[in-house]
Parts: sequence; structure tokens; C-alpha cells
Amino acid sequence: MRRKKSYAFCYSRFFAQSFKSRTPQKELAQKIGKTESSIRKYEGDLIRPPMDVIEDIAAALGVEPVELLNAKLESPNVKTSSAPDSSEIMNFTRTLIEQQQNMIESLQKTVDSQQERIQQLEELVQTYEKSLSKSKSRAVGSAGSGICTN
Repeated sequence: MRRKKSYAFCYSRFFAQSFKSRTPQKELAQKIGKTESSIRKYEGDLIRPPMDVIEDIAAALGVEPVELLNAKLESPNVKTSSAPDSSEIMNFTRTLIEQQQNMIESLQKTVDSQQERIQQLEELVQTYEKSLSKSKSRAVGSAGSGICTN
């Protein structure tokens, strides 16, 4: 029986690398042929990806697989990436906030437009109901004037 190599996948390094590369989970999933749900599970430490998947993730993020592994590295030639610094996090956060504000403004415009459309439809319904009511009144009135006398 073949023994699998032992490794420890470092979720914080994986998260830091995907954060630094600004690669959305959906895009990363497509690049490596996995589902977005799998990527969330890898990031959330719910499941441990096999080594071939770690290699695919590393390639998609543009890093070496060793950068995603939580191992003490003895070789001075191997560089590990550091987590994003606070200015990168702040810039990324500002960008996300701006995107959310734009989405909110867009949604508000859509809501306003829909409310205007609802108002117009309500006015049309009222006009139609008045017209229908007048038609019924005329029909009743004209039917009553056709009295036959013998």
C-alpha cells in the first residue's frame, strides 16, 4: 500500500495569496476545474485539498505550491509570501465599499423607476375602472328607456 505524502495546507497563506491576487472564488474555481463551493471549503478549512489541487491553486494564483503549505522551510532559496499589509487591506476595503455604494445607488434607481411604473399602472387601472363604471351606467340607462307599451 502506497503512503500519501504528509503535508499541512496553510489556510491563512491560501487566503492571503488569493486576497493578494484579488482572484474571486468563482474565477479560481473555474481556473482549477473545481466548484466555487469547494474553494470556499478549502478557504474555510472545512476540507483539505489533495496535493494536485494545491498545485493547481498555486498555479492559478501565480505562486509556488510551497507558499500554500504550512511547513518550516530550511532552504534559503525558497521565499514565502507574507500576508497583505494594512495599506493593501485598506485599499481593497475602500474598493469594496465603493463597489457596494455603486450597487446600492443602482438598486435605488431601479426601485425608484419601479415605483414610478407602479404609480403609472395604478393610474391606468383607476382610469379603466372609471371608464368601465361609466359604460355600465350607460348600459343600464339605455336598457331602462326601451320600455314597451301595449
